Amino acid sequence: MPTQKPRIMLTVPNEINDLLERLSDLSGTPKTKLIIEMLEQYAPVLEQVVTTMQKIQDDKDNGKEIAKKFAQDMLFQAHEFMGLVAKEAKEL
Repeated sequence: MPTQKPRIMLTVPNEINDLLERLSDLSGTPKTKLIIEMLEQYAPVLEQVVTTMQKIQDDKDNGKEIAKKFAQDMLFQAHEFMGLVAKEAKEL
């Protein structure tokens, strides 16, 4: 049955296509599925970016402070994630 989901035409640089090809070959997962999985994992960050951009647009006078808070939050989340990765790697 055909999907009702929106379709997006996507052109990527050769380097990214090569990486996706290699990953697809190694994992046995189609490139399209890999891209969808990556976007799904990145969706929470995109939501935070959209929310932050809306806040800045609504409150231009405090735009720098809003952007600074966003950057701090992103750094904290990245640090937290790296801690989890390090813990998992240590347990291997």
